[in-house]
Amino acid sequence: MSETDHSEYMEEEEEWVWEEGEVSQDEEEIELDNLYHNGKNESDIKVAISYFKQVLEKGAPEWQLKALRRLCTLEYTQGNYATFNEHVAALLNVMSNCTAHSAIEKAAYQTTELGFAHPDFQVGAELCSRFASCLITSHKRVYVGVLLRWCRRCWVDKQLTALEATLDAILGVVGDLERHKSTEVELEVVAYQIQICLLRRNYPLLRDLCTRARKKMTSAFPHPRIAGFILDGFGKVAMLDKKWADAQVEFFEAYKLLVEGSEHTMKLKAVQYLLICAMLQCGSQLVVDPLDSVELRNFKELHDNNIARADEKDKETLKDTMLLVKLQYKFQNSDEEDLVSLSSVVNAVNVCPQLRADPFIAPNVGLLLRTAQIGFLQQAIKPYQGHAVRLSHLTKKLHCDIATVISLLTELIIDGQLLGLIDEVSEVLVLPTRTSNTSCTTDIPRRWADSLTLCSAHMTSCLA
Repeated sequence: MSETDHSEYMEEEEEWVWEEGEVSQDEEEIELDNLYHNGKNESDIKVAISYFKQVLEKGAPEWQLKALRRLCTLEYTQGNYATFNEHVAALLNVMSNCTAHSAIEKAAYQTTELGFAHPDFQVGAELCSRFASCLITSHKRVYVGVLLRWCRRCWVDKQLTALEATLDAILGVVGDLERHKSTEVELEVVAYQIQICLLRRNYPLLRDLCTRARKKMTSAFPHPRIAGFILDGFGKVAMLDKKWADAQVEFFEAYKLLVEGSEHTMKLKAVQYLLICAMLQCGSQLVVDPLDSVELRNFKELHDNNIARADEKDKETLKDTMLLVKLQYKFQNSDEEDLVSLSSVVNAVNVCPQLRADPFIAPNVGLLLRTAQIGFLQQAIKPYQGHAVRLSHLTKKLHCDIATVISLLTELIIDGQLLGLIDEVSEVLVLPTRTSNTSCTTDIPRRWADSLTLCSAHMTSCLA
């Protein structure tokens, strides 16, 4: 560098020297920052409030939002709800005149999280309405975020009417958001709609919502909790269609996502559905045990002590889940001696209020026992091929009445899994040899059909 260049550089440097007595903007920021952090780190709440009030008096709108956010938190934790509401009013006033989006977003989310946790549902509803009115015009993304947080409270309290109204409000502005954000929001809305349909047992709408959600999930990555809600709906649609293998896959993936999303009660319900589908898929011969997977292996190790240490809200659900684990074990290892204990476990499941009220478990528990009985019945009649066996003998083997045995045998014969004739008068099952003519099972229905054909032809000729 030449001497000339050096002198020019020094002249430029001298121009940036502050005049004596002038206060720089950086010094004001430093003062506000010190006051704010002193308030954050102060253990005495009254002193902390005084620091934040100084920031509120001296700071720009962005600093005022930070101070009011902290003041709202302190007053709420102290139970001063009247003062909390005053600070909320001031916060909303500053929001309407502020352009710092990130500060508005943080203040709105943190303050509403406090209010939405209030024991009184109406307090949260009023707070949601106040923030929504302030944010809907200029900050729609924050507006949608606040409403989605309110949806969680509505879902926990099962306030379905309020939840549906909030979802409709979200759908009214979702088109104004960025494309990737709007898809995520639509998926979250669909996830809540799926759960509402499940509670109201509106299965036609449930199928439509699941179809829409499956298409949208290919172009977005929703929160694990939301994805778990959606996959739970997919699994239940598969259960309605009796597609047990598909349902198993959906519930297993839903379980992993719900664990990641900290949805404890719903993850236990996913395990319950997974066990039911595994038993129904494989019949009495359970080839793959879902509890052998790494994610579910701990359920085999749970005992009464673990249930006692569980959270109060999850204790009953965990007990019901462990009862289904026991049922799954009995089902997998059912034999003549174990069939009685299997029936007792099924009866215990039927007595559980939660399981009996579940529309996807209650109808299938009886089917599980019937599936186990059919599997054992097939084994019990194998030695009697080519002979006749009394139904009373089979009732002793299956520990059930004759009507149940006849119903099971009829199902096997109609499905083509058994060649035989049931003599209900003599209460005997006739089993032909495998090499004999198999027409014996269809002879009587064929003669009955021929008689109906002749009768129909005769009546037609008479009418002509």
